[in-house]
Amino acid sequence: MIAPVGEDTHPDSRLARVQRLPYAPGTKDAVGSRRTHIRPRRGWQAIDVGELWRARDLLWIFTIRDIQVRYKQTFFGFGWALVVPVIQILVFSVFFGSVLGVSSRVNEAAGRILPYPLFALTGQIVWNFFKMTVDGASLSLLSNGHLIRKIYVPRLILPLAALGKPTMDTLVVFVLMLVLTGWYAADPTSGIVFSRGMVLAPLLLAGSAAPALAIGLIVAAVTVFYRDLQHVLPFFTSILFFVTPVIYSVALLPEQYAWLMYLNPVAGFVEAHRAAVMSLPINWLGLGISAAFSLLLLVFGLFYFTRAERQFADVA
Repeated sequence: MIAPVGEDTHPDSRLARVQRLPYAPGTKDAVGSRRTHIRPRRGWQAIDVGELWRARDLLWIFTIRDIQVRYKQTFFGFGWALVVPVIQILVFSVFFGSVLGVSSRVNEAAGRILPYPLFALTGQIVWNFFKMTVDGASLSLLSNGHLIRKIYVPRLILPLAALGKPTMDTLVVFVLMLVLTGWYAADPTSGIVFSRGMVLAPLLLAGSAAPALAIGLIVAAVTVFYRDLQHVLPFFTSILFFVTPVIYSVALLPEQYAWLMYLNPVAGFVEAHRAAVMSLPINWLGLGISAAFSLLLLVFGLFYFTRAERQFADVA
């Protein structure tokens, strides 16, 4: 509650001290008083980094809330983060790796034998992190519509908090990937070693958050006005999966068209992450193309989100 002008409030009330309206200018009570006006902004606006910093505690609360809701009252807890990746890797290894012969073609392109389960996992961990972030960020406004309509919170906090669940799941799977890498590294014939390039793997994995957040911001802002997009998004991500080198290598594509793959903003991060883990040469040009496109997409997503947010409370 905002204290009316001239009305004293309890000295221990933090809300009263923060939101108390100032007295008339010239009185001793006007010293140190502050009035905050919240108005919708017009046109394209810069990101209010200061506001986000002041709301960092709220960001943390929303992030922890989403993680707790996901695993609350579950028997296996964080173990569920391993179920989907393990099943996916088994399916990929059997049907794509063996039945369809993708594994032999990957080995031929690499010039040496690569363990296909690890090959698929190094791509799948990046893809799952990307997809979960896109899904969470794109629905963050609709799932928190009751908050947006009632109180003011920095709107950008909601899609940013959606990074919490994918990050936690990915950390669990990353440990699995390290264990599997160590398993193959113990066999000298596998060609897998813990090289210095391994330190790049977490950075590349984190970098894939940029295109994921960019797409999530755009979709979240548009979905508030057009709910049809939430039904189109699963179809879009399903198509994007097959044009991302998760279960195959870019080296399998014709050389004159391979660079087009890196226009997919997540493709460069998938290939580079795999190369870092499996001691393969990193395609820096491809990574640069994907990173540059991701950065442009993220800048556009941030500015579009801030432009559209002034109407969120009316339609969310």
